Amino acid sequence: MSLRGRAGLLSMLVGSLSLVACGGGDGGGPDRAEQGVSLAEYVKRADRLCLAGRNRVRAELAPLQEAAAEDGRFTRAEAMQLNSEGAKLARPLLEEQEAIPKPDDKRSDVEDYLKANRDTIEALDRAVESFERGDVDEANAELQRNRQLAFEITRAAGAVGFKQCGSEFGKNAP
Repeated sequence: MSLRGRAGLLSMLVGSLSLVACGGGDGGGPDRAEQGVSLAEYVKRADRLCLAGRNRVRAELAPLQEAAAEDGRFTRAEAMQLNSEGAKLARPLLEEQEAIPKPDDKRSDVEDYLKANRDTIEALDRAVESFERGDVDEANAELQRNRQLAFEITRAAGAVGFKQCGSEFGKNAP
């Protein structure tokens, strides 16, 4: 695989993780979980989680990225290891964002955003599993699916009004 292809694998991972990287406490107690919030409050809380989570994921993946890129290139196996670790980190962060009470306004866009994030994590998991089985074509198909989901996440994030949540990779949508 060319360096450009390896960089593409990594950029799909890093771009996708920013969309689901939403860690940190939401400030609401369990009694608030049943109540909806205003759209402005939801966006504020979710954006705060996304920014903190993105920073946390990047910090945790940095040593892997540095070790893998010592020669200036990522092997496919190294890129898949980053995908695997990224998905593991992203899963609990997405759960934190899902725990924020949803606003009534733009609820379907919020649900679309969360679903596309869940689907992204699953696509990363399937890409790694396919690669481990030796099915490179299937792994590449799942990474392409991940790329398509990044565009959906960016669309939904924009519709909700997020400033920090969304896919950096998806912002390059055609």
